[in-house]
Amino acid sequence: VVLGVPGAIAVANASSHPLSVLHDAFADNRDELMQEDSGWAAKSDELKEFALQLLRQLCARFPSEPRLALLLLRCAGARGGPGVKRLGRPMLKSRPDDLALWRAYASAEVAAGNRHEAARILASALSLSSSTSPPKDLVTLAYDLAKLRLHQEGGSGATAAVAALTSVFVQDVDGAAAPMHVLRAASGFKQAEAECQNDFPRQVVLTSARVLLEYLSNGFEAAQAIFDERLHAIEAFQLGSRAHEDLLCEWVWLLCKHAATHATPPRLVRDTLANALGHFPANSTFLQALMTSGGSVHSRFHTRRLLAGVRSAHPKCPQAWLASVRFELETSAAASDEAATAAARTAAEAAAEPLSIAGHRRSRQLLESALRPSTCGACPALWQLYMQLETRAGRDETACRVQVRSIQQCPGFKELWLQGLRPPLLLAMPDRLLRDTTQLLAEKELRLRSELPAQPEPSLEAMPRPHAPRTHAPLDQAAAGCNALDARLGDMLAGVPEVARGVAASDTHDSGGSGIGSTSSDGSPAD
Repeated sequence: VVLGVPGAIAVANASSHPLSVLHDAFADNRDELMQEDSGWAAKSDELKEFALQLLRQLCARFPSEPRLALLLLRCAGARGGPGVKRLGRPMLKSRPDDLALWRAYASAEVAAGNRHEAARILASALSLSSSTSPPKDLVTLAYDLAKLRLHQEGGSGATAAVAALTSVFVQDVDGAAAPMHVLRAASGFKQAEAECQNDFPRQVVLTSARVLLEYLSNGFEAAQAIFDERLHAIEAFQLGSRAHEDLLCEWVWLLCKHAATHATPPRLVRDTLANALGHFPANSTFLQALMTSGGSVHSRFHTRRLLAGVRSAHPKCPQAWLASVRFELETSAAASDEAATAAARTAAEAAAEPLSIAGHRRSRQLLESALRPSTCGACPALWQLYMQLETRAGRDETACRVQVRSIQQCPGFKELWLQGLRPPLLLAMPDRLLRDTTQLLAEKELRLRSELPAQPEPSLEAMPRPHAPRTHAPLDQAAAGCNALDARLGDMLAGVPEVARGVAASDTHDSGGSGIGSTSSDGSPAD
């Protein structure tokens, strides 16, 4: 549950973390592979409330851990309303000198969409801590504030960003920073870097702030020279480390921002992303920047070629295959929209083709190559993506064959088994294949649900009352799936052994059984 809240994966582990390989190999869905927070909105209110209560208890148990505070605040911000302020202000009152908590509070406001409030929080933290904390401890807050100021419209954003960066070393900077203040701040950043030779994470923040200050004051070429110097130093001692990845992330952010407003050679962007993905192919920031870097036919050709190189160098990285499939689908969808505009087709005609033939063919070829046993055949997320792709294209029978292949390579992942017992695959699956699947479930003794330990039923007065009425849409959907399974299995169980017949009955009928593969109290199979 904790790893399912917004930002948990990104905060806990980077793609350079040793455990990230284990996490990616058994990712349940594609949102976990690309570290997206979109799946949190689809969670039930009960699960969100449980996650909030659990994180509150963890924060009370470990008050000095900033990552837990960040997860709690972001989880509250994702629900909407004043949840972030209600949780953040008491924390700051109890720990006003905790700069990590101030930063976590501001990050939660950014996740909730309140950039102006986040900038106000960071500015308050800088003004309150400028006299009590050393400058090297304030650089992280100033750098985050400068990045937020850059989102302001017009030229005032760059001016405010420079003022935020210079405020670390120059006190009482009102309005635009003078050139003398900029020089003093640049010298201060350089001296702080020299003092933190062995502290590589702090060096990354100092270098990123110095590069941004140089970019805003002297231009892109000056900033690139500083970045190249620091990158060569890190690659010599910390190649493939978290500091190396974070430095590349900050430079890719600045490069993409510069390319969006200034004429930038496309080859510079491609070479930078190729170098970054060569070291960190699972980084979602690099992959998303690559997929959105080019819109022309020439750019799409080079992007497709670069992705092919990443897949060839890292065939066991599921993110590289997932990004390639997304790129093909988005490219074919954009090409279909352009063709529809050129041919002046109606909206109904355009909606009749949700998936282009070219995009579907290329995506199938990529997934077939990805799901070999020697590459990413044990990744359940890619198998589910393959089934969704075939179902979306109207190829339900092909999706059934994909489902059979998936349970052969991932027999321990129950969601892949359930895909064949739910519409639309249930309605398209041949009778013999459905009968074999049911028998295999009984032989493997795979339990899809288990009974809870016997407990006395609570009284109505002791039961918690929900704040909002509970919705029964998931229950109705599950009931519809069970009814469809009953209709398919009703005429098929005559020639099935007694064990499999008991399995199907216990799983499809809500009669209090313990599910597939369950046994009764005397050890015999449940009827």
